[in-house]
Amino acid sequence: IIDTLLIAARTAIALSGPELAETSVRHVHLPGLKPVDSDAIARLIDGFAQIVTVEEHSIIGGLGDVIASEIAANDSAARLTRI
Repeated sequence: IIDTLLIAARTAIALSGPELAETSVRHVHLPGLKPVDSDAIARLIDGFAQIVTVEEHSIIGGLGDVIASEIAANDSAARLTRI
């Protein structure tokens, strides 16, 4: 799960719930979107089958688009869900 800006605290609270106790989830917070560090994002998404981005406002543009572009550019098989 990747988030940015002020939504990080809410994401962390949601991930601490008992429903996720038996799952393997990695929470990554990106403090900003620009400039985009393509190499760092490529390393971040490598090896994951499912990636979820958590947006503070709209799922159009922003973090989800940045991650989607990197998934495509790196021929990753990861599935992306935007929340």
